[in-house]
Amino acid sequence: MGIIYRWKNFLTDKVASKERLIGLEKNEAAVLAETGIHTSTDLWEIVGRNPSAGIDMLSKDTGISKARLIAILRLQGVLEAERRKGSWSSRNWLELGLLIGLALILVLFLVSRSRGVLTALPAPQGWLGPRQAQVIVSAPDGLPAFHLVDEGDVSLAPGLLQPGSFEEVSDVVNRFTLEAIPSGTTLLTSQVSTPINETTNMRILSLPITSHQLAIIQVGQPVYILLSQNRSSGKPVSLTKPIKVIILSESTEGEKSSIIVAGTESDLKILATGLGYSEIIILSVGN
Repeated sequence: MGIIYRWKNFLTDKVASKERLIGLEKNEAAVLAETGIHTSTDLWEIVGRNPSAGIDMLSKDTGISKARLIAILRLQGVLEAERRKGSWSSRNWLELGLLIGLALILVLFLVSRSRGVLTALPAPQGWLGPRQAQVIVSAPDGLPAFHLVDEGDVSLAPGLLQPGSFEEVSDVVNRFTLEAIPSGTTLLTSQVSTPINETTNMRILSLPITSHQLAIIQVGQPVYILLSQNRSSGKPVSLTKPIKVIILSESTEGEKSSIIVAGTESDLKILATGLGYSEIIILSVGN
């Protein structure tokens, strides 16, 4: 408010300076000032609608002759006419410049405030942040769970960088999907298994395990499994060779737990054959 008040006073003084009486002797200016006349507007207000009577009265009050007062009025009229020549902007260039400057200051102030508000707001996803090519699912129908990814299933596409994404198609090939993944989705490490070396004749099998064994496995990671023949079956106790599989999922229903694993057809056939009379031992986590 203080700025606006000072601005108003400045403009008022500026307009008054334009209307100040010109061409007066020092004594004439002093006498007229004593009667409250400082500008041409003040002079015309004193003269009033009846210039003849007004000039007579002003001459008596100030001691300035009527002829001199008429000359002063005529001079002010000539000067006012000169001031009114030309465009409004040329006659009021100072006021115009000050108004433009004030408008620019206001705009800059508002812009700085708006930038502060935008900085304080969280950036919506996709607006800001590094962008780079990442592997996405390009298969039109997406990828089902427990699918072995090949080069035709995925492609590179630019997008907002996501943690856990893949930068090369070769990094994704020969991994199993751990869940169904829609087409166009950026593929993440949490959605696929570790890569496998053997890709031919791969099969999937569900195996029962104990809750203790469930606690030591990790979905998407490889493990080695042994079959220990159950003593109660009446058959000799023997151990099969360690079989490497990939854990694709785990589940628990009541007291029963199970896992779904991926492995070669020959290895899974051994596991499936021994399930009826053997116990499953998870030997160690493989790499």
